[in-house]
Amino acid sequence: MISFGYIPAEQLKYVQEQGEIFYHNDQPIKAIATLQDITNEQRPRELAAKLTHDFAHLKGKGFFEAVSQY
Repeated sequence: MISFGYIPAEQLKYVQEQGEIFYHNDQPIKAIATLQDITNEQRPRELAAKLTHDFAHLKGKGFFEAVSQY
């Protein structure tokens, strides 16, 4: 069962999936898949993107000073 609702950002998980479906006579007979939690790798990327966006108007030294205080 899938339910939808509000999930706080700190509870969101990022996963990477890979899978394959096996067929016999054009009918699916088996599926194999893996999921890997990549949350710890994704959060720094999000922060970097947010900082880049928030401080894009700053140039040179001003950018680095603003980011270092964040």
